[in-house]
Amino acid sequence: EGIEDTLQFWKNHPEVCVLGLHESEEEAGEIRYLRKNGICLALFNYSYGLNGRRLPEGEEWRVDLLSEKQKLLEALAVAEREADLSICFLHIGEEYAPEPTEEQKAWIRELADAGADLILCTHPHVLQPYGRVRTEAGNTAVVFCSLGNFISNQDRPETVLGGAASITITKTWDEMEANAASAAALDVTDAKMQQEKQGRTVVSEYELLPLICHWGKGKTEVYFLSDYTDELAAQHVISRRGEALSLKKLWESFERYREKQELHF
Repeated sequence: EGIEDTLQFWKNHPEVCVLGLHESEEEAGEIRYLRKNGICLALFNYSYGLNGRRLPEGEEWRVDLLSEKQKLLEALAVAEREADLSICFLHIGEEYAPEPTEEQKAWIRELADAGADLILCTHPHVLQPYGRVRTEAGNTAVVFCSLGNFISNQDRPETVLGGAASITITKTWDEMEANAASAAALDVTDAKMQQEKQGRTVVSEYELLPLICHWGKGKTEVYFLSDYTDELAAQHVISRRGEALSLKKLWESFERYREKQELHF
């Protein structure tokens, strides 16, 4: 019922691409592609589990789960041929852990080798490092190990600080220019397809922008840390319960995650 209600809600917001939940078994077998400005992105969203819940028998297709590893790896292989870039969103990790688990690292390595270019993880409820991973096979991916909470009413101080992944994806056409003569001989449709295949697409810039989940009197809101104030921090539930938040402490907490890293998994 919850899955159906969620899907019905997002049908009223077609500008949002819903991932990981499915209305039919046929739709569950399809790869979600997002096309914008001549760039084609393949999008995947898989969860480690359902917090102890089970899907109805015969309807396991309703949620994409990491237990279906082969399905994900095969889809990435298809996307490697069809899309410019593959992005994986993973619900994985250990709650409140400041570093990724060995299971997270293994998944990240395997997905990077399978063709994932960008991997964004959630579930630990706290921030974890981000940066670029290079596997033993020589493949690379940009990885955010945990973005922490976006909006929640958790009252542990470390869960207040989250992050937004700011990402720039760039497509260049150098190879297309080198093949301009052969492309000119094609009709318009074929030339466009040739161009899309020959362009080189990369994650050209990426950074973590700190967010604050502000649980105040009667409502919960999200602020960029750069817009947050000590006055707001004093009104946070955590401060009112005796463990004072401050901008200084929040920026100090973010400091360990500020810089992107070369992640050695």
